[in-house]
Amino acid sequence: MNRLPLKERESWTDAVTRPTVKPSSLNQDKDRGSGLDDKTVLGELEALAHQLGVEIRYEALTGEIFSPGGMCRIRGRQVIMVNKHGSVREKTTILTRALRRFDLSGIYLKPALRELLEKPRAEDSEG
Repeated sequence: MNRLPLKERESWTDAVTRPTVKPSSLNQDKDRGSGLDDKTVLGELEALAHQLGVEIRYEALTGEIFSPGGMCRIRGRQVIMVNKHGSVREKTTILTRALRRFDLSGIYLKPALRELLEKPRAEDSEG
């Protein structure tokens, strides 16, 4: 029997069932420096790809060789393959890397999105 008032029971239950959040992960869905959350950035990148005529395919990229995705050509068309099981951050990274290859100088982009696409990344120079 629960003798606690309903309000106290709910807060106690929430505290017990709520996962612990580490301080470093509080802003995990914010892109570094842009002020946009990852879901917003993903939507903006998808719209940009559509504007450029680039198809995005979300597929289960599993098997013997795991790949998070990337740019490829299928029957002469440029396609960005993205692992549909990846996190929003991983999907955003794949689209960002692929779309950086295009000349975006004549296309209006929100300043934060342009900064993201033009900013060199250390992981892009590895390879």
